[in-house]
Amino acid sequence: MSRPMKTVFPVLFLLALAAKQVQPLNCYFCSSEKSWSDCQSQVQEAECTSFLVNALHSQLLVLNPSLPVMEPSGNVGFKCTEHHMRVDGEQAFMRACTYASVDVCAGWNPLLEVRTCESCTTDLCNSAVSRLALPLAALLGLVFLVTKL
Repeated sequence: MSRPMKTVFPVLFLLALAAKQVQPLNCYFCSSEKSWSDCQSQVQEAECTSFLVNALHSQLLVLNPSLPVMEPSGNVGFKCTEHHMRVDGEQAFMRACTYASVDVCAGWNPLLEVRTCESCTTDLCNSAVSRLALPLAALLGLVFLVTKL
C-alpha cells in the first residue's frame, strides 16, 4: 500500500469518529409563576451539560420520578424544553434542557396539569417565539408548590 493511502485511512477513521461526537446545545433557561413574558424577562442562555441536566432532574424528581440522573458521558445528546404547568390553581412557566433520549412530557405527577410540553434540538430553539426554559432556583418554587398539597 502506498504511503498516501496509509495516511488517508487513519484520517478518515478519525473524521468518522469525530462526526459521531455530540455537538454542544445551547438553550434558554427561565421560570416564572406569572407568565411567559415574566419568564422571558429573566431568561439566561446556557450550554446543556450532564451536570446541569442532572441538577435539574434531581430538583424535579418529586414532580416526575421518571426523569433520569445519568453518569456524564461524551456521547449524550440534549434537547431544549418548554413547560407550562398548573397545580391547584397555580401556574409555572419554564424553559430548560434535558437529555435527548428522555420523554420529558411523560411521567409527571397526576396532580399537575401539563398544559404545554415541547422540546427541540437546535441552538436556542426554545426562544420567546416558541416559548420553550428553566433555572434551578425557580424549580424549587414548583417543587414546594406541589409538595405542600
